[in-house]
Amino acid sequence: MPAWLRAWLIIAAIVGGGALLIFGVVFFAALAALILVPFAIWAWATGKLKPAGPATIEGTATVVEERPLTENDKRLLAATPVWVVWYEDQFHVGAERDSFGVGVCFSEEDARTFVARSGGKMLVPGYDGHDILGPENPLTTPLFGAQRSEIIGAILDRLERDSREPVPMRF
Repeated sequence: MPAWLRAWLIIAAIVGGGALLIFGVVFFAALAALILVPFAIWAWATGKLKPAGPATIEGTATVVEERPLTENDKRLLAATPVWVVWYEDQFHVGAERDSFGVGVCFSEEDARTFVARSGGKMLVPGYDGHDILGPENPLTTPLFGAQRSEIIGAILDRLERDSREPVPMRF
């Protein structure tokens, strides 16, 4: 290809690209004006741009009051190890991953029985499944999350009744 033709094609590409860029910016500005101007006129005419004041949300909420722990409760909980049955999602990635606590048991054997009774499977690399985490201190474990007070109350209730029944967790 001759040098003059190559130079001419480069100049034509630059000019054409610039023209398309200018056309695109003008087209975008015109489109934005066609959408934003009527909306601004409507909002100004109806007064929708003014804040309406504080928002009021209606409905009900359940407040769970935390049971105050006595020194005896604290000693009993510190001396009681628990195992948390945890559902681990290893299939999804990032925000799609859904892992959560399923139940709290008083021994590893109870936790394995809990998983078997629920029809779940133990965790296998690359697949979803249940993992047993423990022994955990019920007073310091972060695994209870927002359900901490409910779970501690249920553990104390089972200890008072001398029951080894697992404590189910909401997910």
